[in-house]
Amino acid sequence: MTILDWIDVGKVSAERDDLLSQYFFDNGVLNSVITSPSSFLVLGRKGAGKTAVFKYLSENKNNFINSNDILIPLSFEDYNWNIHSLLVDQNKAESLTYKQSWRFVILIECIKAYREWFNSQRKPIPLKIVKANDLLEKLFESPIPSISKIVGRKLLSLSGFSLPKASLDKDGEDLDSIKIDGGEVSFEEVKQNITLQQHLSENIENLIDYLDKALDEANNWPKIFIGFDRVDEAWDEVSYKTSKLVIAGLVSASDSITFQYKGHIRPIVFLREDIFDVLSLNDANKLREDCGALLHWTKSSLSTLMLRRINYYANKAGIEPIADIDSLFDKREMRQRTKPLNYLLKRTMMRPRDLISI
Repeated sequence: MTILDWIDVGKVSAERDDLLSQYFFDNGVLNSVITSPSSFLVLGRKGAGKTAVFKYLSENKNNFINSNDILIPLSFEDYNWNIHSLLVDQNKAESLTYKQSWRFVILIECIKAYREWFNSQRKPIPLKIVKANDLLEKLFESPIPSISKIVGRKLLSLSGFSLPKASLDKDGEDLDSIKIDGGEVSFEEVKQNITLQQHLSENIENLIDYLDKALDEANNWPKIFIGFDRVDEAWDEVSYKTSKLVIAGLVSASDSITFQYKGHIRPIVFLREDIFDVLSLNDANKLREDCGALLHWTKSSLSTLMLRRINYYANKAGIEPIADIDSLFDKREMRQRTKPLNYLLKRTMMRPRDLISI
């Protein structure tokens, strides 16, 4: 059997690699973020492996967080980014304009997660969580749908009526008094109608306040980690300006919620480093230093990553473990007398995705 008969390194696309957990190499970035109560950013270059880290965390949560704690992985491959533009708070600074809509997304996920957790543990569900869940089911449907479905026509329907804050202040005791008769509302209708936008924004603001109150005892419950991956899906020349504001809003909301809940409810945002660098954020450098970790690779860590993958397939083929990558090549030196591994690392600019694909 020749080396070409068995050698493989897995799929380039982490989201399509069903074997990722079998040979994933953790370079420490997840542990660095999760063990720091103030951290919520995983930054890395394009191709650095952020989605691979996100997927591994999603499939192996107990390797990183307490088994009693909750992980909510959210991937935004198919997501209606335009809806956020209708929830802009014009009274806030540009860097905070989309913060409100992301807080809403995060808080809904927390209400759903806590209700499911108490149910799974056969423990009484706190009354505030029950009432908040009932309200969300009345507004959207039962059971509460996924965020990708809520952030669409279901959310737009909130612009068709006024949600009285007084009713919510009663802790949802009188849900029947809340009239939901907005009907179908299109994106274009809301976009062109200031009154509908105001109703939508006011309703979201009142709901955020209500959901925050429902979670005021969260520090006594399991921790929640909410992973955000592929938030740069709409990052292109056409959508650059809007995407920049939407992603800045997510970072601002994550920072706010992490601080408010003292790390007990913790978003974890997987984001390209170059995108973070151009966001309009207050104290961006402080956020990077205090609240983030860089998915960075060295020659040693990349070599270990590749050997994990290669030796997985070597073991399946009954081949002795490979000790170093250079030994796989029939040439001891490449151009300019460079060893094979160094040559590959230089050609791929130390990016795991490019190294795997080559």
